[in-house]
Amino acid sequence: EAWVRYQSYVQRRMQQEPLQYILGQTSFREIELISGPGVLIPRPETERLVEHALSLFQGTETDFRIIDVGTGTGAIILSMLVELRSKFGTGFCRRGEFIATDVSTTALDYASRNAAALGVEEQVRFVPQAYLGGLSPRSSEASTLIISNPPYIESGAVLPISVSNYEPELALRAGEAGMDVIEPLIESCVSWIEAGAVLLLEIGDEQQSAVESCAAGSGKIDCRFIQDLQRVDRIAELTRCESSTLLKVGRGSRGQ
Repeated sequence: EAWVRYQSYVQRRMQQEPLQYILGQTSFREIELISGPGVLIPRPETERLVEHALSLFQGTETDFRIIDVGTGTGAIILSMLVELRSKFGTGFCRRGEFIATDVSTTALDYASRNAAALGVEEQVRFVPQAYLGGLSPRSSEASTLIISNPPYIESGAVLPISVSNYEPELALRAGEAGMDVIEPLIESCVSWIEAGAVLLLEIGDEQQSAVESCAAGSGKIDCRFIQDLQRVDRIAELTRCESSTLLKVGRGSRGQ
């Protein structure tokens, strides 16, 4: 039986199926996630997104919210919950609300199973809707983080077979300029940001100007970029102009 399984794995790998699908799991920061066909495989760039997001929390926030838009496997929301709990304690996490949205029921199934495997299924609310899932901002969202790794690859971009033939296109491509999800997502978050929330987005290599243009539309939003390990502007951080927030939103130099 083991030999038959091994041969099956080899055959699937020879066809360039991702190893994470073959093994049914993937590692992300400090956690192991169930992974398979129909859900995006988390990338190292997204680990950098989570690293920056965690740096915004001081451990003194109350009534905070973290909203993960397009959760996929749940990598972002679950790793943040686990690491915040490790750093600040269970009591801190109980003061917060953890919400994850996705239009894909397949993705939400993976995310729910991963939450259960990590023992945090009671702490995360999964919402089967796009963007902010029908949620409305409160008068003050000063302790709210909206975070997303949206699809941002251009429709004409050539991808490796292991990606294009296996991973869901819905989670990868976003129109000719790769902005078909980012633009409406920013627009849907404007009222939240004006109420004090922070929006963190993983973006493509050459999308900085387009993101800045989207942010500039309201006239009330600041935008800065944080670099990945290759010194590419990979994370867009959108905040209210002169924001005063309980989250420790850095105002340092570019790429810090």
